[in-house]
Amino acid sequence: MKNMIFGCIAALMMMNSAKAEVVFSESFDDATGFTTSTPFFADNFGDFFGLAEVTDGFGANVATPGGVKEYTGFTGGFLTGMDLDGEGATLPVTVDWTGIDISGRPALSFAGDFAEFFDTPGDIDADDSLFVEAQIDGGGYSTILEFTPGLFDNNTFNGFFTNGNLSLGSEAQRFTAPITGTGNLLDLRLTVSVNSGDEDFAVDSFSVTAIPEPGSFAALSAIACFGMSVRRRRSIASS
Repeated sequence: MKNMIFGCIAALMMMNSAKAEVVFSESFDDATGFTTSTPFFADNFGDFFGLAEVTDGFGANVATPGGVKEYTGFTGGFLTGMDLDGEGATLPVTVDWTGIDISGRPALSFAGDFAEFFDTPGDIDADDSLFVEAQIDGGGYSTILEFTPGLFDNNTFNGFFTNGNLSLGSEAQRFTAPITGTGNLLDLRLTVSVNSGDEDFAVDSFSVTAIPEPGSFAALSAIACFGMSVRRRRSIASS
């Protein structure tokens, strides 16, 4: 009887130990694996878009701009930008990852590190934007994580990017969001619009994970335990 109980407990523990599988990761240590709506660039006037802490991260033979903010909490390279239309880029700027294989992988979750450097009293205005979208099998993009301009110091100006009760600051913060649906191929899109001096953003360490659904295993474990119990009772009754 004890062996049966221990066997059932072990089965249930195995059911709850399903590990998250990383199906996508982006370190921003180089510019491979994604496309951008505008090429990386930098000038000497605080207008830039590219990869900080990466060789040629703002374009071939383009020096790292002096205006890159001193964020904390990022590891290695990270994607950053400020005053994105300063060199004529069309806003918003988008970054796309396409064709991520998610076949047979339910319960998807996105995670990423985000920051916006704090300059007193705040820089973000009501017309700025920062959000992440996803689509499965070309079914159309939907927003999975959004930072809304708010906490303004002056009407609709000089605020912060906010998400719920949290606001972005100089230190990178990790955010997660579920991706609803199942299918074969996942596309991700980062959309950013900041159009004035000191309006900036930085992101790093994007990932998508999938946790196998334990439902089938749970059902089989329950059936097995029930069967063992019935068999045990019959054995006792016949003895």
